[in-house]
Amino acid sequence: MRRDIIPQRVPPIRSQLPGNPSMLRRFTLATLLLPMTVLSQQGPDTALLDKARALHKQVPLIDGHNDYPWALRENAARDLDKLDITKPQPTIMTDIARLRAGGVGGQFWSVYVPADLAGQAAVTAALEQIDIVHRMMRKYPETFELALTADDVERIFKKGKIASLIGMEGGHAIDNSLGALRMFHRLGPAPVGGIGTGGEKPGERVARIRGARKTPYHFTQLCESGFIVALRIE
Repeated sequence: MRRDIIPQRVPPIRSQLPGNPSMLRRFTLATLLLPMTVLSQQGPDTALLDKARALHKQVPLIDGHNDYPWALRENAARDLDKLDITKPQPTIMTDIARLRAGGVGGQFWSVYVPADLAGQAAVTAALEQIDIVHRMMRKYPETFELALTADDVERIFKKGKIASLIGMEGGHAIDNSLGALRMFHRLGPAPVGGIGTGGEKPGERVARIRGARKTPYHFTQLCESGFIVALRIE
C-alpha cells in the first residue's frame, strides 16, 4: 500500500507554531476578529432598514390595493368577527399587525365587483363592499380612519392611524348612471375603475375618479366612438 495515501493525524494548531508566540497571537486575534467582521458587514443593511423605518414615520407609505373586503365577503359572509384582523390572518393578504410592521400609513381598500355581476346586482355588491370598509373603520377606530383628501391622509397619519381610502374596482357597478356615480362618490370611493375582465364594453360609462388636493373630482366616460369625455363631479 502506498504510504502517501494513508491518512495522517493532523497535529494541533499550537504544535505547528512552536517557539513562535507572535504567530500564535496573530492567529488568535484573527479568530476573535472574524465574528466582528461578519457583524460589521451586516451593519449597512441594518442602517438602511433603520433609515427606512424613520422615513415611514415621517411620510405616509400608501398601499394601493387591499382585497380584505372581498376576502371577508368570500370567506366570512361579511362578518368582521369571523375574520378579525386584530389577530394574525395568514390565509388572507392582511391583518393589522402586518400593516403596522410594514409601516403602512395609508391604505386603499378595494371594492371589487366581478364582471359576471351586472345591473342592480353589481350596484348592490358595490354598496355591500363599501359598507364592509365603513364597518371595519368603526370596529377598529384606533387603527383606521376614512380619508377623502390628501389633507385627510396627512392629518390621520399624524394621529398614528392608517388613513383609509376606498377604490371601486369595476366601473360597471354604477350601472350606466351618473347619479349612482355621484352617490358612490359621497360614500368615499375614488378612484372608480375598470377591472379588465370583460365587465366594460364600448358605450358603458367606465368611471375613473381622480382626486387632487382641494380640487374637484373628474369622471371619464368611454363612449362608443372611443373618445374619453371628462365631466366634473361637484
